[in-house]
Amino acid sequence: MSADLRVHLKQHHLVAVIDAWVYGVQMTRLMCPFLFAAVLCGTLLASTAMALPLRLPLAEPAQECDYQTLAMIKKYTGEERAGGYYATAVHYFDETQREVYRVYVRDGLLVDDKGYPIDWKRAEYSDEHGAALMALYVMDGCGRIYLTYNHEVGIFQHSSFLAGDPVSSGGEALVIDGRLLLINNASGHYRPVPIFALQVIHRLKALGADLSVTTLDMVASPY
Repeated sequence: MSADLRVHLKQHHLVAVIDAWVYGVQMTRLMCPFLFAAVLCGTLLASTAMALPLRLPLAEPAQECDYQTLAMIKKYTGEERAGGYYATAVHYFDETQREVYRVYVRDGLLVDDKGYPIDWKRAEYSDEHGAALMALYVMDGCGRIYLTYNHEVGIFQHSSFLAGDPVSSGGEALVIDGRLLLINNASGHYRPVPIFALQVIHRLKALGADLSVTTLDMVASPY
């Protein structure tokens, strides 16, 4: 393994995993001549190879917290309490809780925190027609993107992700099998004009997302 490759892997916290896997394979190959059956040798090799995780840890380029942000519309202040704006309390998430909704990019696809392609079919909440095709998304000032199909008026809003803090982008998105098909700036809580909404496109490109099939549907004055 070359020095350059080791440095690259160390940045992604994979050196220890790869080294352990390579060592296991080498030791198994050394043992094979002393085994009574080639079939058993092949089985040991296969078992050792399985020690390498099938889904490698997620990583992304270093982020710079220099995106312009937009504050939430004041009338929604206090919405995290029942009766504050809605009859119900809007969920507000802390830094740990919001990580469940973090978006990553792998091989050009948008994936969740477990590495699985984001898809509308995994939605739990739905509208009166039994579907929730459009997901809510926001991006913070550091370029961290959060998205979910599991939203409901008065319970889960754009403001939920960052607990009412400013966003650099926000709106709705249609993601199927990890491919971003459509994205807009429809957010009543933040009302981002296109100059803000397009920041998420800049970030997705930087992360390596495949936007070849993406349609932008930005309006000058959302809501």
